[in-house]
Amino acid sequence: MQRYSEPDCVRLLGSGQRTRTTVLYRGGTAVRTLTAYGQKIAPTAARCVPDDPRGQNGPVHAMRSSTKVFEKSQTRNNHD
Repeated sequence: MQRYSEPDCVRLLGSGQRTRTTVLYRGGTAVRTLTAYGQKIAPTAARCVPDDPRGQNGPVHAMRSSTKVFEKSQTRNNHD
C-alpha cells in the first residue's frame, strides 16, 4: 500500500457555508479532485460536536504528519 495525502483548499462563502476542494496526488502527479459543500455545525473547532461518531472526547484534528508524496518519484518502475 502506498501512502497518499490530500491538500485542501477551503472557501468560506458566508452564513456558515463553505466549500472544500481536495486534490489527490500520487508520485507528484494530481490524479483526482473532489469538491464538497458544507454547513458550519459549531461556532469553533475547540472540541468535537455531540454527533461526532468518534465521540466528544479527544482531539478534533488528527496529529499532523510529514510526507513526501507531493515530490516527483526519483525512480521509475519499468514493466517491460
